[in-house]
Amino acid sequence: MITAPFEKLAEEVRSFLHNESCGHDFYHAERVFNNAMYIQEGEGGDRFVIGAAALVHDICRPWEKKTGKSHFGEEALEIIKEVLQRSDIDGLSIGRILAVVEKHDIYDWSETSEKSIELQVVQDADNLDAIGAIGVARTFAFGGANGLPMY
Repeated sequence: MITAPFEKLAEEVRSFLHNESCGHDFYHAERVFNNAMYIQEGEGGDRFVIGAAALVHDICRPWEKKTGKSHFGEEALEIIKEVLQRSDIDGLSIGRILAVVEKHDIYDWSETSEKSIELQVVQDADNLDAIGAIGVARTFAFGGANGLPMY
């Protein structure tokens, strides 16, 4: 359940994803948020940055499908920044949230990889939503929404 101080941002995310059917809809954002909040309780990190990043991490998926540009690339990050600003989030937090979103889909387990605790929590929360029955259902939804054959 999304609570203060995330309600205004959640409404922005909901409006971005209201017609999304590829498995990256608002319900995905909400599940990732809930997973991230649970993980953060045990692992630490900035709770607000984690929660906000979890909510917005995929809001540019519909835009990505339309434009062919990355949902976490430079242009997408500008769109996400505007959403965060409309949600009255301060500039310092916006920078930290965007740093998580920018790397949320990059998996580098090398010794030289520098990952903030906030990024690790959001990645783990996102990956948890990709497994089990929900993950299987999301896989079919994504394939169907993107015209991929089931083989």
